[in-house]
Amino acid sequence: MLELAERISATFDTPFRPGEREITIRCSIGVVVASGGHRTADDLLRDADVAMYRAKVSGRGSYALFEPSMQAEIAARVELEADLREAIEHARLTLAYQPIVDLQDGRIVAVEALARWSHPERGNVSPAVFIPSAEESGLILPLGAWVLRRACLDLANLRQSGGAASDLRLSVNMSPRQLGDRSIVDKVLGALREAGLAPDVLDIEITESLVLDVGEEGLGYLRMLRAAGCKVSFDDFGTGFSSLGNLRSLPIDGLKIDISFVAAMLGGGVDAAVVEAVVRPGAALGVTVVAEGVEDAATAERLVELGCPYAQGYYFGGPEPVAAIAARITDPGKAVAAA
Repeated sequence: MLELAERISATFDTPFRPGEREITIRCSIGVVVASGGHRTADDLLRDADVAMYRAKVSGRGSYALFEPSMQAEIAARVELEADLREAIEHARLTLAYQPIVDLQDGRIVAVEALARWSHPERGNVSPAVFIPSAEESGLILPLGAWVLRRACLDLANLRQSGGAASDLRLSVNMSPRQLGDRSIVDKVLGALREAGLAPDVLDIEITESLVLDVGEEGLGYLRMLRAAGCKVSFDDFGTGFSSLGNLRSLPIDGLKIDISFVAAMLGGGVDAAVVEAVVRPGAALGVTVVAEGVEDAATAERLVELGCPYAQGYYFGGPEPVAAIAARITDPGKAVAAA
């Protein structure tokens, strides 16, 4: 039975070509072996569905064999999903902003909007927990729309304070499911219009490793947003399938080097080679490069030596409420020190 699941999964690895278009589809498969506890076909389908849910959590294009322990796990996920739905409906989430700085002078040139959830009983719920739940349940659509609208309004208020904040840019993460939403272009441009912002202040980040999940339709929406003036960046670059050479065929303006490479680059080896291989050709390809996960002065100094223009990480500041970011930008005494 598992061999059959593997064969089905392998079949979907090959792109389908209806006419002149090429479409990549990934499947998740749940497998259950009939036992004495399965009295009806509905019992089998129920447990197969539970196993399929586990496969989806593991990543598209995989399969999972049902185990009784999965039931409790699924029940916990359903409860988390219900709590998250209520939190979104009643605007109980907040946004934090992490600065992106110019490595030459330490100026904050952009902020990345990050959703935060403080649950009355669970406490602070990690984004690593509730974002996957939102993705799987479809709640990422209302959550993403709220993040985009709130972040645009906050950025408009920051820019209105003048001075160093007047040219501040905004980075917002988007998932493949959001980019599969036919109204995504209208939602993005509508949020910008409501806030009185030009499209070119917004940088849409999509994780490199998930770009295949966007599909041709999603890439088409990204191209439309770029045509309107928005920027598009690959987040976590270096962990996915892309090479610098094939970036020309994708609607990409920027690359964010994955934290795993930046954090270990001082040790030399592959990590240092990856960072250098992205930074130096980046300018020639016309893409903006940001190094993620800068934790200390030595790493920042090395990035300057390599010619990396921008960086992000706790050395420059962690995610903070919008008021704290405003204070850092407008008060020279709280500005980020140049690397």
